[in-house]
Amino acid sequence: MRSLCHDLIRVLPDAIRINRGKLSFPEIIGKVFDAEADRLIILERWKGGPGRIQFYQISSEVTRLPPLLILGGVKMQIDFGRKRLLSKNIVVTVTDDPPKNILDLAKFLSQFLKVPLSVKKSSEEKFTTALHISPIPDGEARIQFNAPPSGTEVGPRLIVKKAVWEISR
Repeated sequence: MRSLCHDLIRVLPDAIRINRGKLSFPEIIGKVFDAEADRLIILERWKGGPGRIQFYQISSEVTRLPPLLILGGVKMQIDFGRKRLLSKNIVVTVTDDPPKNILDLAKFLSQFLKVPLSVKKSSEEKFTTALHISPIPDGEARIQFNAPPSGTEVGPRLIVKKAVWEISR
């Protein structure tokens, strides 16, 4: 869990890490307000490893945003050879002619992370890092980080087993 958090801090723009420890959800929100952040990503543990990712918008009230990502596997940066701090000049990319679920996830991550979305290879040249989303046969999507955008995968890699777009009450 901590390794994934550290890897995400290295690759996501404007990311800060808050260690939950024994904090309750309202105490976490208080720390987010103290950090003057407007978005929150919570990684939840499942059977000892990363299991779910939830997204929240923070303003005068806290709103959980769909989707809930249920992870099927994670590969860390160290598994790709070394830990790398990537440039925050990042773009979200998708495979050619992506299915609707991949495009919806890419649009959401682009808006949530406040980074551009590119569906054309030529526009990737302006960026030094890509968050690439592609479909996989045994799940819903693979999210990987590449540097430069059309080059080497540097991690982390998240296998999304399922993206749940409905919010249960």
